[in-house]
Amino acid sequence: MRRSLLVAVALLLGVACSTNTKDSGVPATSAPESAIVSSPTEVLPTPTRPPKVNEGRLEGRYKVNFVQLSSTFGGTAKPPPARWVFTPRCENRPCSTKMESKSGDYNMVFAYIHGRYRGVVSQKITTGQCAPYTLRFQYTLIPTKAAYIHGDWVATTFKGSNVETATGGSCLPATEHDALKGIRG
Repeated sequence: MRRSLLVAVALLLGVACSTNTKDSGVPATSAPESAIVSSPTEVLPTPTRPPKVNEGRLEGRYKVNFVQLSSTFGGTAKPPPARWVFTPRCENRPCSTKMESKSGDYNMVFAYIHGRYRGVVSQKITTGQCAPYTLRFQYTLIPTKAAYIHGDWVATTFKGSNVETATGGSCLPATEHDALKGIRG
């Protein structure tokens, strides 16, 4: 009898003093397992990766500076900074965007392809030396800095290149290669 009393006391002490936990993280108690109520599991937000810089949208006004790298047009005049306004064709991700030149007389659409914006525009020139001829501008733009602006990941600066070709005139063909940088604002 003494032995069964000791076993009963040991069982009671073992259950009451147990520090083991079940897989749910709830300490074991003397209550039957069916009566154990676990606390609700707190769901933590899954961290999302920050967007890549080249996933920035071209949106809003940019001042664009050109540097002539080579030219067969003749001359090396540095053009004044251009003013471009980009209007994306989608709500909140990088996508095709319409560009309107506020300092020139042309508009074009840039397609977003694998982190780069590419655009081509042609102009028919009908006056001046060598006319008539066609000017073709082929741009590639890559966002270099981006920030959240009104909840959208927007390119704040970009770098790029332009290849300008002239064909069809009496003193052509001619080609120019330019580097360019754009700053939003």
